[in-house]
Amino acid sequence: METIRSNMEYIYMPAAEREYEWGCLIFEQLLEVFLPENIIFGLGNHDWRLENFMELYAPKIYKPYFNIDLGLKLSERGIRIYKYNDWLDIGKVSITHGMYHGMSAGLRHYNACGHSVIFNHVHQFTARSFVRREDTVIAWSNPCMSTLAPEYTKNAENNWSDGYGVLAVRSNGMFNYNVFLNVNNQIVLPDGTVLSGNK
Repeated sequence: METIRSNMEYIYMPAAEREYEWGCLIFEQLLEVFLPENIIFGLGNHDWRLENFMELYAPKIYKPYFNIDLGLKLSERGIRIYKYNDWLDIGKVSITHGMYHGMSAGLRHYNACGHSVIFNHVHQFTARSFVRREDTVIAWSNPCMSTLAPEYTKNAENNWSDGYGVLAVRSNGMFNYNVFLNVNNQIVLPDGTVLSGNK
């Protein structure tokens, strides 16, 4: 029991606290621009692992420290949460963290929802078109917004992309989706503006 307590208090809790501090800073910045009801937090597989750890291994007294909603103050801030592998339907496109990977990830996500889809799971930007009767739909894989060589990959080569996407949905459900990639710490906006900086 003493080992569990030591690991919780000296390793896991400080690590979680650092992540929550960073996340809270991001939400504070977002809330300077957007209303809380316009911000949605979608849980991913890493969030699921944290919650699973909390449920299976954390002694009851420590469980609040591994609750993402409490740690990021999401409900307190009025920010909606959707669970890992849930679908967020906006107009004629669906968004999910994603559960499939590999060369067929786009096809499998399209097959799972049946229309245009944006998913995030594989950390790389791709777009693949599919034809339905009288319609063309697209499965987009979002780039990630992180270092492309995190510690847990042990410096292995990968095909990840760094960047973000902007979704604009019209009142009739039609939409446009644009992805902006960070290449050599620079992002070029549609008007030609170059955003530069270090992470």
